[in-house]
Amino acid sequence: MSLELQIETLTAAINALNLNIAKLGNAPAAEVVQEVAEEEETAPALTHKELQDLIMSMVREDMKRKPKIKALLAKHSASKVSDLDADNLEAFKAELVKL
Repeated sequence: MSLELQIETLTAAINALNLNIAKLGNAPAAEVVQEVAEEEETAPALTHKELQDLIMSMVREDMKRKPKIKALLAKHSASKVSDLDADNLEAFKAELVKL
């Protein structure tokens, strides 16, 4: 996993934690749990552009990943990121970060 992706993930987690801590002081616990669940459901989906940016940063870090990424795309019947089905982007990303 690239450093940029790790920082982005940790920043999102910290922001969510700060929001939850602030809500705990002002609302009953049941309401906080419900609000957090609603926020998680409405989280923006991964886009083709974000996935493409991740791939580019991975390849820049290590050019040896490029053939592996191409093979992963082929496994998903795609020749480029934009060919991937939008519903499968998260699954593709999960496999990608394991490379």
